[in-house]
Amino acid sequence: ILLCRNAEDLDASLLDRELGVRQIRLPKPDAETRRVVWVEAGVPKDEQEALVKASAGLSLNTIAEFFREDTPETVSIPLIQRIFARKRQILSEEYGSVLKVLNPKWGFDCIGGLAKQVAYLRRVAENMQRGRFDLVPMGILMTGPPGTGKTVAAEALAKEVGVNMISPGDIRNKWVGDTEKNLTKFVNAAIDMAPVIIFVD
Repeated sequence: ILLCRNAEDLDASLLDRELGVRQIRLPKPDAETRRVVWVEAGVPKDEQEALVKASAGLSLNTIAEFFREDTPETVSIPLIQRIFARKRQILSEEYGSVLKVLNPKWGFDCIGGLAKQVAYLRRVAENMQRGRFDLVPMGILMTGPPGTGKTVAAEALAKEVGVNMISPGDIRNKWVGDTEKNLTKFVNAAIDMAPVIIFVD
């Protein structure tokens, strides 16, 4: 039995079907599993949903670390901020420069103008929050010259929904096969962190 973080890091010949090697991918815990952890930890009910969403993409061991690290220094920092900081560190170690975790700071109320566009994004956010993904587009293309609010609007959507937001990093590579490996890593990370908004600028 061979253990590794990403099959893409292995030589392709190891995964040759003729060798009879079977690949089994173990995903990160889903939302329901993470919810049970936060409930059992005694987190107040009104804080649970935000922590469930924020901890997407983290292993159960990593989530458990937050209960063991309570010191006078860490307690003064809100738990959700510690989660995002730790997540950035872990994903940087695990995926390198392939992806970046964004931490949106502004919601729709901070956007001036763009009333029609914001109204549409509000409807998208409401449907996502209700779990009505059949009413949510698979993608949104925002166009316009620099400085018109495209990035702020995208970040506001993630902030309002309360889901993770990631952006692809250095996926392309000059070496044959490396771009494909990096893209697979990015997609696997997005699956582990779902629900997630992928931001491409």
